[in-house]
Amino acid sequence: MLNDLEAVYAMALTRVPNQYHTAVSIAIGVLLIFSFVQIIRRQFIWFVVLVVLFPASLPVLRGVADGVIVVLKFLFGSHS
Repeated sequence: MLNDLEAVYAMALTRVPNQYHTAVSIAIGVLLIFSFVQIIRRQFIWFVVLVVLFPASLPVLRGVADGVIVVLKFLFGSHS
């Protein structure tokens, strides 16, 4: 996927004169950062919920993982 993005970027730069490559690269970088900040702003509440609830869910996830491991051991015949 990154190779495809790099190919598109290189193709786009071939259409721009050499003296403007730096300016175009900086503009693309600024637009990417701006887009990322906008996404973070809109989805901020979900990031807060994730940060607040994830530590509380670790014991539950450990319990689920232990249960899955017990079931897998039983299914694959490793009764220890």
